[in-house]
Amino acid sequence: MLGPQLNLVQALPVTYQTDFNTATWVNRSGTNTTSTTGSPFSITMDGHTFLLSYGTRDGSNNTYFGSINNGNASSYFRLDLNGQPSRSILAPFEGLGDDEFEMVVAMNTSFYFINLDSMTLTWESIGAKALTGKVIYSVNEGKTWQSYNTDFSLSRDTTPKSYNQNFNNVYNEIRLGYYFSVASLSTQVFQVKNPVISINYNQLSDADASNSLKEEVILYTPCVSDTDGLVLLTLAKKSELINKYNALSINAKSLFANLSISGGFTALDRYLFLTK
Repeated sequence: MLGPQLNLVQALPVTYQTDFNTATWVNRSGTNTTSTTGSPFSITMDGHTFLLSYGTRDGSNNTYFGSINNGNASSYFRLDLNGQPSRSILAPFEGLGDDEFEMVVAMNTSFYFINLDSMTLTWESIGAKALTGKVIYSVNEGKTWQSYNTDFSLSRDTTPKSYNQNFNNVYNEIRLGYYFSVASLSTQVFQVKNPVISINYNQLSDADASNSLKEEVILYTPCVSDTDGLVLLTLAKKSELINKYNALSINAKSLFANLSISGGFTALDRYLFLTK
C-alpha cells in the first residue's frame, strides 16, 4: 500500500502527461542544457518538475533516460554519492535496488489532494540491454522513496511498449517516478528512448480536500511529554502540513476552518496549534 490512505471520495478527473522532448532541462550547475555530462537534471513541464539522474536529448529532440551510447556509464549510472557532492540530490533514492547500474526519474514537485487512479510509462525502444523497472513513490515530499508493487521488465526491443500501474487510492500529497537498473553493462547501452509518463487522477472537491486534511491534523501533537496516543510532530511533518494547507483553495480553507473536532475546537484551531 502507498502510505496513509483516506476514504475514497467524489473527485474531478485529470490526466497529467509529460513531454520531455520539449521541456526545459536544467543541469546540476543551473545551466539550460541536455548534455549527459550535466546530469542529474531538473526538467520542468506543465506545472511540475522531474529529477532525472542521467539522460539526454539529441539534436532531433529524442529523449533518452540513460545514454545514447555507453559513455560515462560507470560515473553516472549510480545513485550513491560516489565522491560527487553535486549528486547528493540522489541520496533519497539509494537502496531502491541492488543492481550496480541504476537510474531514476522522479517528481520534484507534488500532487495534493488527489485520488490516484493509474500511472503509465510508454517508450519507443529499449537500448541493447534489458532493464528492470520499479514504480516508486514518496508521501513525504521526496524525503524518502519506496517501490510500489512488483518489478517489471523492459526487454531489449525497437517497438513501442508500455507498462501500466493501477492505484485507486486517495492521498493528501504524493510524488511519483520510476527506478531502472541492470546488473552489468559491459559495452551495452542503458537506455529508454522517448519515454512518456501519464498520470491519471481525480482532483478532490474542496469539501473532500478540507476533510482529508482535517483527518490528518488530528493525528499529530507537538507535545513531547504527553502524546496521548497521537503521533509526535516533527519539523519535517510540520513543514508538510503547512504545504498541504497552502495547497487548499480559498474555498477549501474556509470549509476547513469550520470543521469541528473534539474538545469544541475546529480543524483550523488544531492546524494552527501544530504549526505555530
